Amino acid sequence: MNKIENNTESCLYMSDEVITKTVSRAACSVSGVAAIAKAPADPIKLLAGKTNCGKIKIKLNGDVLFVSIAVVLKEGASAVETAERVQSTIKSAVQNTLGMAVARVDVKIVDIEV
Repeated sequence: MNKIENNTESCLYMSDEVITKTVSRAACSVSGVAAIAKAPADPIKLLAGKTNCGKIKIKLNGDVLFVSIAVVLKEGASAVETAERVQSTIKSAVQNTLGMAVARVDVKIVDIEV
């Protein structure tokens, strides 16, 4: 769980799974993204009942979030334009939905849907 302090009187705990699902949904909503790249099955996460959200990595440094995501591009989509839209959409979704500051979103295009 990640602790997010809003003020001295209260704090909010956000699970990594909530953050990665928010990132995943935002990325998949972008035109030109076919899918989130699949991550290899992790037996420990499967036993713990955690969802495999694909190749999404998050790191919280203080109150600031860093995101890395691997996506599959739709055929004919512009890689640069799609990656830029993925970055802005993820940043906006995380900030508006979860109230977390996003410092950086790295997008890796790993395949093209044919």
